[in-house]
Amino acid sequence: MLRQMILYFVCAAFLFFAQNVAAETPPPPRPTRLPTPLPGGDMLPAWMKPPAQGTTQADAGAVIYYYRCLACHGDKGQGLTAEWRAQWDVEHQNCAKSTCHGARPPPEGFQFPKNFAPAIIGANTLTKYENAQALFAFISTRMPFQSPASLQRDEYWQLVAFLLRERGVHVARVDEGNARNMKLDLKRSDENLVVEWIVMGGIGVLGLASGVLFAILRSRKSTPP
Repeated sequence: MLRQMILYFVCAAFLFFAQNVAAETPPPPRPTRLPTPLPGGDMLPAWMKPPAQGTTQADAGAVIYYYRCLACHGDKGQGLTAEWRAQWDVEHQNCAKSTCHGARPPPEGFQFPKNFAPAIIGANTLTKYENAQALFAFISTRMPFQSPASLQRDEYWQLVAFLLRERGVHVARVDEGNARNMKLDLKRSDENLVVEWIVMGGIGVLGLASGVLFAILRSRKSTPP
């Protein structure tokens, strides 16, 4: 009887200890999968090929954009539009569903809010960044969305160089030494240019008309009756 009681207490103590250890042991972190068109993957269109390896900083940025940014921001930087997602495999076209990047992503995934990623190439994009330095400061700490600050510092500068080139700003190299002097609003939309030309033309016409009218009035005053 005594032996059974001792055995009972030993088992109870072991179970109690095991439960406490399990409760105090934190669960392992969830792995994060980058949403990239890796070779053999089925998320992006099969016809898509990575850009050729070039020799410039912007060329290197184009390759990084393909593997780290294109899936969310589009093959032309147009953002996560319905037209862009329609080119994917059918199972990956709705990023907001629970089995993809919605409220209940798989263990290797992540939640992506509102099925949205903004356009970053084209007219009227990146307008909130004063210069290339401000753009670098944001992407180097906040991007990629699912794994911020996971790239090398040089790779972020390569991305900035690529985005500058896509905006019509061609430089041999961009870094801390010159980024503050590189504005992002140099390539404005055609609509803005038309409006500016109309305004400037209108001002010119009014100035010319005022000058002609002034000359006519002055000549009349100087002409004897």
